[in-house]
Amino acid sequence: MRLGTAVFFTLLATAAAAQDCETIRFSPGETGAFVEGQAPAEGSQCFSVDLRPGQNFFAEIVAGQEDIAISIPGIGDNRGRFEFVADASRYELWVHQTFRAVQAAPFTMLVKIE
Repeated sequence: MRLGTAVFFTLLATAAAAQDCETIRFSPGETGAFVEGQAPAEGSQCFSVDLRPGQNFFAEIVAGQEDIAISIPGIGDNRGRFEFVADASRYELWVHQTFRAVQAAPFTMLVKIE
C-alpha cells in the first residue's frame, strides 16, 4: 500500500509541475511588480520569474484571504512570504488556498528582485 500511495503522490506532483506558468515580467527599470490573480478552489495558479543567481528574491501575498499562500518547489511550501538569495535562474511560484475551497479567491502578490 505504501508504494501505491507514493506513486499516487508522485503523479500528483508531476501533474502540478507540468502546468502552464504565467511569466512575471518587470517594466523597464523596475525591480518589483504587483501580480494579481485568482487562487483556484483546488490546485494552484502558477507564475514563473527569471533572475540571475545571487540576486535577492522577495515575494509576499499582500492582499486576499488569510489562507492564500505561495509554494516554491525546492524552496518551501505554504507560506505567505518568501525572501532568499537565488541560486537558480528561474523559479515557479504556485499560489493556492491552504484549505479546500468552494470558489477561487482573488489575491495580490508583490514580487521583487534586487
